[in-house]
Amino acid sequence: MLSNLIGNAVQHGDGTIDIHAATEGESVLLTIRNGGKTIPQDQLAMIFNPLFRSDQSDQRVSGSLGLGLYIVKEVAMAHGGTVGVSSSEGTGTVFTVRIPRHDGGDAAHAEAGTSEAKKTAAL
Repeated sequence: MLSNLIGNAVQHGDGTIDIHAATEGESVLLTIRNGGKTIPQDQLAMIFNPLFRSDQSDQRVSGSLGLGLYIVKEVAMAHGGTVGVSSSEGTGTVFTVRIPRHDGGDAAHAEAGTSEAKKTAAL
């Protein structure tokens, strides 16, 4: 999921990509923001559909099949979460993933997740 969101920001963004993760109540909140060309408002509701590409140029050139954001949505939903997007001049494009926080589990698994989050944040 993270790979798809970051790859999307790299492919379509311009400049800095901001990645933020935090706990908020019983949820984990992940936001990824990039500048550059915004997503037209009439396309925001469609970008999570399979095979949808906002850039309708030749997909063989971009290498995009239009599945990355669909996969993000499906993974978030499989974990009981949601994904949303906003896009405007000045703010840029912001993807927000909210997934329920599950307490418990073994300590080694929790530590592995923390280490992975630190590695990701360093990107």
